[in-house]
Amino acid sequence: MYMKPQILTLLFLVLLSTFKITAQEEPQYVETQATITALESKIRGRSSTETASITYVTESGDTIASQTRLFHIPFLGSFKNVGDQITIQYQKDNPYVVKSANESFLQTYGLYILIAFGVLLTGYRFIKSRKTE
Repeated sequence: MYMKPQILTLLFLVLLSTFKITAQEEPQYVETQATITALESKIRGRSSTETASITYVTESGDTIASQTRLFHIPFLGSFKNVGDQITIQYQKDNPYVVKSANESFLQTYGLYILIAFGVLLTGYRFIKSRKTE
């Protein structure tokens, strides 16, 4: 059986619409070193997070206490300890908004990319098996 191009186009548009598209201006971030003051791990079902309480000094010389998520391996942790230095980025306009400098595109969207790849691979195999019948 042959899949019509309209169905493939519709499937593509549905997958494309699941991604968040925004036209907002990206805030400016400043990179600095922070000291970990406390670590907290949470495990809920199949997901886990590790949060670090940190202190850092801004460009203007203010010392700020905040929290950030750390990259970690489930059941092993982040391999960071209290007192360690980490690289963070804070918003220039609002220095209380912090993100870890280690956050990458794959960390954020990796699971979604794998799911989309699995759906596409399954669809391809399904179409291929229909053609051979």
